[in-house]
Amino acid sequence: MSEAHALQSQAPVDLNHSAYGVTYSIGTSDPDLSSSELDFDGTSWEDDFDGIWEAERHPRELMAIPLGRSRNATADAKKQQIPDALRYPVCPGVRGRVRLTVGMDTVGTVWKGWGTSLAWSGRYISGLPRRRREFLLDLLFHARKGLGLTIARYTVPGGYDRRYSPRLAQRDVFRGYSDARGRYNWTGDWRQVYALRGAKQRGVEVFDAVCSSPPWWMTKSRDTAGNADGRPNINPDYYDDYAEYIARVLWHLQNDLDIKFYSVAPFNEPLEPWWRKGGVREGCAMSEGDVVQVLGKLRPRLQQYGLDDIFVAGVDSWPSQTLLAMSRVFAQNSDKWEQLNVHGYRSPARMTPGRDERQFNAIRDAARRLGKPLWQTEWGPVNVRGSEMQIACLMARTIIQHVNLMGVEAWYHWLALQQPNPSGWGLIWQGFSYREPFRPVVTKQFWAMLHFTRWMPPGSLPILVRSECQHTVLAVYSPVKHTLAVTVVNQEKRARNLAVQISGYHLLVPQRRTRLLIFRTSSKESYRMRYRAAWPGRRVTGVYNVTAIRDSVTTFVWDNVAAGDDYTSGTKPSWQIY
Repeated sequence: MSEAHALQSQAPVDLNHSAYGVTYSIGTSDPDLSSSELDFDGTSWEDDFDGIWEAERHPRELMAIPLGRSRNATADAKKQQIPDALRYPVCPGVRGRVRLTVGMDTVGTVWKGWGTSLAWSGRYISGLPRRRREFLLDLLFHARKGLGLTIARYTVPGGYDRRYSPRLAQRDVFRGYSDARGRYNWTGDWRQVYALRGAKQRGVEVFDAVCSSPPWWMTKSRDTAGNADGRPNINPDYYDDYAEYIARVLWHLQNDLDIKFYSVAPFNEPLEPWWRKGGVREGCAMSEGDVVQVLGKLRPRLQQYGLDDIFVAGVDSWPSQTLLAMSRVFAQNSDKWEQLNVHGYRSPARMTPGRDERQFNAIRDAARRLGKPLWQTEWGPVNVRGSEMQIACLMARTIIQHVNLMGVEAWYHWLALQQPNPSGWGLIWQGFSYREPFRPVVTKQFWAMLHFTRWMPPGSLPILVRSECQHTVLAVYSPVKHTLAVTVVNQEKRARNLAVQISGYHLLVPQRRTRLLIFRTSSKESYRMRYRAAWPGRRVTGVYNVTAIRDSVTTFVWDNVAAGDDYTSGTKPSWQIY
C-alpha cells in the first residue's frame, strides 16, 4: 500500500500491510504460550530489571522489564480448559467486523486517576534497603519508570493487643496510633507513612484513607480482626472516640507531614459477614445503626480539626452489598457523606453481559440520583482459575465495564504488590519476608494495567461507544496528552477485526501529522509497540481497520489530536457531559 493511498479518501485504511517500514502483520494470531515465556537469567535483580531505566527511549517498546517465571499453580495455560466466564465476546451479538464510531459524546465523567492500597505492602517496601525500596516505589508510582499510579490509599491502623489478637501480633502488620488511655504515638505506623511520602515524591497528588477497624479498645471483642461469628464489633460507647481518632490521625499526616487527603472511608466492607475474631486482617462488621452513627459523628469532627475539604466516603462494599446499603442506609443519610466507594469483586461464575450491565447500571444510577462521585476502590481476581494472560484480560475487561457501564471516576487495584500466590492476585509479586531473596516478578496484569495508566491520565474524558461493545472497548480522549486512545480486550478464541470511525477531532498542530501507535499485551508480548506510523494528510477523521488478536489487550493511540472543528464535514461538535 502506498502512502498516497492512506487517508486520502473516506475509504477505510487497512493496517495489515508493510508500509512505513512495518514488515509484520497486525492481524496475525499468535500461538498460545505459557503465561511467562522469559525467565530471569541475570545474576542479580538489578540485571533483570535494567531495561526499565531506558523506558521511553526504546524505539519499539516503551517499557522493557523482562518477565520472571510466575510460580503459580495455573501457569501452564496449554493444559488448562479455559473457563467459559473468561471467554467473553468482544461485542455480544455482533458478527464479522465490528463497526465502532468514536465521536464526541462522553460517558459523563472526568477521570480522577488510578490507585492502589499500600497497607502491609507499603510496610514491606519501607523496610527494604534504599535501592530496592526506591525501585519498587518507581514501579508503582513513577510516570516514566513504572505504572504511574496517581492515587495512594492509606490504611489507618486500628492496632492490636497481644492478649486478644495473637495472630495479628504474630504478623505485626499494623500498630495503632493510640492506646486505651488516649495517648498517641506517631511512630506506630511509620513504614506505611514512609511509603506514602515516597509516592508523593513521585508525583502522586491524591491521597485516600480507609479505616478497616476502630482501635482495638473501641471494639466489643478487643480484637481488630472482628467479632465472633462476624457480628458487629464496634462498641457504641466509642462512636465519638472513633471519629476523633480518624480526624486526629488525618490532621497529623496533613499538618506534620504535608500529606493532604482527598477522602476518607470510615469503614471497609462493614456489612459483609467475614470479619471474625482471631483473623489475620483488620476488619469490623457494623450494623446499619452503627454506620449511621459513625457517619454522623465524623463530619463535625473533621470540621473541628479544619479538615472541611476532605470527602467522607460511604459503603466500600461489594456491588451487591453496595446496592443493599444504598437502599437501606446511605440514601436516607446522603447529607452525611460526599463520595460513593464500591469494591469491584465478583465471581466469574456470575459474570454474563446482561447481568453485569444491570448491576453496574443500577450502582451508577444510584450514585447519580444522589449527585455523588463514584470510585472503585478495590479489585482482585476472586475465584479465578486461568493463566496470567487470561486473568490480565479479565482485569482489563473489568476496568472497561466499570468505566463505561458504572461510570466510575477512579479505579484501584487492591494491592498492586503482593506475595506470590496461586490465585493471580497482584501486579508485582515479591515475598514479604526480608529473609527471602529480592526477585520481583512483574505479572501480565502489570502490563495490561499500563495500557490504561499510560493513555488515560487524570483529566481524561471516556468516550461513549456502541452499547454492544461497552464491555470490552474503551475509548478515551486526553486533553492533557492530546491523544485519542481505543483499548480492546479480546477473550474470544479468534482474532476480531474492527472498523474504527473517528469523527469530530482535528490536528492540534496542523503542521504536524498525527501518528498511529499500537501497543499490545498477549501471551507473547508485554505492552509491546506493534505499529507506529505518521499518517499522510492533514486530518484525523476517517475509518481505520484494525485487528485484536485472541487473548490480548490492544490499545490504538492517535496523537496530536484535539477536539473541536471537524475539518472533514465542516461541523462543530461539542462535548456532552451528562
